[in-house]
Amino acid sequence: MLEIGRKMAEMAGRPDLLQVGLIPYRENEVWDYAVDATKLTEATGWAPQTVLAQGLKETLEKEKNS
Repeated sequence: MLEIGRKMAEMAGRPDLLQVGLIPYRENEVWDYAVDATKLTEATGWAPQTVLAQGLKETLEKEKNS
């Protein structure tokens, strides 16, 4: 998730957006985040049709135009 956030900030021309570590970590905070559609594909047969980089680009473009 951090990698995606950094990529989005970079693509938006705003690397200053993420300030990881600015707030102290909280007890019992979940750290095991992953972006993987494998289980969903296995369970439903659905698979993403857009690669991540293109999806991020399209998301930023749509947000800029709204």
